[in-house]
This record gives sequence, structure tokens and C-alpha cells, in this order.
Amino acid sequence: MVLLATLALLASLLSPLPAAADPSDDSGEASTAGLQAKLDEAGRAYNAAAKALQTAQAQQTAGAAQIKTLQAQLATLTKQLDTIAVNLYVNGRTGGLGAVMNSGSPEAYLAQASILNRLSYQNDTAIDRFLSTKAALTRQQSALNQAIAAQQAQLAIMAKRKTDAVNALVAAGGGAAVDGLSATGLPRAARSGPRGDGCSEKDPTNPSGCLTPAGLHMYQEVRAAGFSHYAHCFRQASFGEHPKGRACDFAAAVSDFGGEATGAEKDYGNRLAAWAIANAGPLDVLYVIWFKRIWMPSTGWRSYSGDGTPSGDHRNHVHISVN
Repeated sequence: MVLLATLALLASLLSPLPAAADPSDDSGEASTAGLQAKLDEAGRAYNAAAKALQTAQAQQTAGAAQIKTLQAQLATLTKQLDTIAVNLYVNGRTGGLGAVMNSGSPEAYLAQASILNRLSYQNDTAIDRFLSTKAALTRQQSALNQAIAAQQAQLAIMAKRKTDAVNALVAAGGGAAVDGLSATGLPRAARSGPRGDGCSEKDPTNPSGCLTPAGLHMYQEVRAAGFSHYAHCFRQASFGEHPKGRACDFAAAVSDFGGEATGAEKDYGNRLAAWAIANAGPLDVLYVIWFKRIWMPSTGWRSYSGDGTPSGDHRNHVHISVN
């Protein structure tokens, strides 16, 4: 019995230590599957509302400028109508017989008739222009009111979705506002990329995987910006953006995910996360997770609670999800 117990103890001592959780499988993020689903829903709805708000704001700006132009045109046409009205009053709306009787000669009659005809034409044209401009102004004001209402609706959606995201983080043990990253000398800004949900592009990090056009664009821009450490994008899972081709994990270490990042590796992760946030618009970023913190367009940086491992807490890699 003593021998068996000794052998069992030796076996346990000689057994290899558990490997650090690797984001290429489910072990690093499975515990936050429900949280990721809620963040995905809230984040995508918020970003869609933000884009709709930008459209409504652009429409409001253009509409306000058009209204100003139409108001100036209407003021000019009003002055023209006033001038025509005075001329008609001075010259009178006499008929043909009256014009003959009041004229001293055929030449005078023709001159007066010509003036009356010209004034009548000018009057009709000016009235038409006045009425059409006034109708256009009314339509433009209605469109402006609609744009303002659309803005208010999108702002309400954005506020709700921000609350949804924060509540989801709080329920998972995080959600507190935290300071942003301090990173200097960031690489060039990313160019705007394609949109689309279909996982139609080959994943450069996984021969058997795929990425959406936006996912591939994000990965390519990260590489173009000089972040060359190990990365893994697509993976089979029942949750999150990785199996949809909309997320990549970028290791802080050069060749693998490893343990918690420190020193130069942590600085690398800080710079990569800060760069992704600085280019969130062109990259169409949904959220960025790094070192127990998550950034979303709706919330800014918030605390993030994983499963306690370097991978689950994202202390060894930067996770970037796109719409």
C-alpha cells in the first residue's frame, strides 16, 4: 500500500503542468459565451444606430443649407413681385380700346400695349417662381424635421444599447469605467474597408477557416501597420465572432499566446489595442478586449472579467471583433 501511494505521488509530480489556455480553441473564452452574445447584439445595434445618426446629421446639415438658399431666393422673388405690382398700378390694366383712346398715336398705343404685355408676362413668371420656390421650401423644412426626428430616435437607441452593454459587463463581474491606454507613436491610420457578413474570404491564419470581407480587411490592416506577432482568427465554436469570421486574436508574444504579457510584450499589446481603437471607424470595430478591459464605441474602456486564465482574461492577446 505504501509503495502504491508513493508511485501515485511520483506520477502526480511528474505529470506535465496544464498548458495555458489557447484562444485558438474554446478554453479561453467559453466561460464568457453568454456575455459575448449580449455584447455582439448591443454593439452591432449601437454601431448601426451611430451610422444612421451620421446620415441624419448630414441630411440635416444639407437641408439647413438648402433652406437658407431657398429663403434667399424667396426674398428676391418677393421684391420682384412688389416691383411688378407697382408698375401695374402705375400703368394700369387697361384694355385694348382704352389703350387706343388714351394714346396720342398708333406708335404710342403699340408702346403702351407692349409694356402691358411685358408686365403681364413678368408677373405670371414671377408668381410661378415664387409659388414653386415656396413649395420647395415647405418640402425642405419637412425633410429637415424628419431628419431631426431620426436623429432623436437613433440617439435613444444608442443610449439604450450602451446601457445594455454595460449591464451585461456588470452581470459578468466587470463593467466599471477604466482609464484608456497610453500609447505614443502609433502607426498610420487604416483605410476604410469593405462591409458584409458572409464568411467568404480565406483566413491567412487558418487554412481551414474563413473571414468576412471586413474581418480580412481588419487583419490585413493590422499587419500593414507593423503588428507582426502571432495571430489566430477563425475557429470552430458555438459562440462569439470567431466562427463567423469577424474576429482575430493577436498575441502579445512573437510566436504563440503563452502566459501573461509583461514588459515589451505588454507594450506591444497596448499599442495594438490603442491603434485599433484609433481606427475603429475605418476598421468597423465592434469591440476590443485586452488585459481584463474591453473597449466598445458605445462605452469606452470598461473592466472585463474572464475565467482567470491569461487567455480568458485576455492578458496574453488582443481580441478585435468587427461588425
